Amino acid sequence: MQKSLVKNSIYNIIYTVANILFPFATSIYVSRILLPIGVGKVASAQNIASYFVTIAALGLPSYGVREFAKLRENKCERNRLFTELFLLNVVSTTLAIIGYFVLLAINNGFHGEWALYGACGLAIVFNYLNIDWMYMGLEEYGYITGRSLLIKTVSLLMLFLLVKTKQDYILYALI
Repeated sequence: MQKSLVKNSIYNIIYTVANILFPFATSIYVSRILLPIGVGKVASAQNIASYFVTIAALGLPSYGVREFAKLRENKCERNRLFTELFLLNVVSTTLAIIGYFVLLAINNGFHGEWALYGACGLAIVFNYLNIDWMYMGLEEYGYITGRSLLIKTVSLLMLFLLVKTKQDYILYALI
């Protein structure tokens, strides 16, 4: 079940280029609409949430990729490993969410921006669903790239359709 190195390399290049172009395209539009204050608010909230996403991950993606690559041919062991890593992810993500909301409560929602910090905190919640480590370990780069391109395209369309004024910074954070 050897995956094609050339095919995976092409998928990886497409994935990497999309990850560069998407922020480039959106930042031009968003900075013009939200102005520096709106962009700054969202960036600050996303930055704080990203610390908790990192805590929730616990290095699991790197470990998961390596271990799944080792067990690629053994379905029974892969299922066992997936269950263990998924449960570990659930526990660490739950603790990170609790920590995030404790931080928000202590800091009064960072100047009353509860909706903004809640929207950015969804990134931590979505860590429950993050199993890219399994697909990378199984070398399913076509799936990862296709899903990423679909999500980026839908996000870009939603951004252009929904974010129209400087008051839409919470919608931008959600997207």
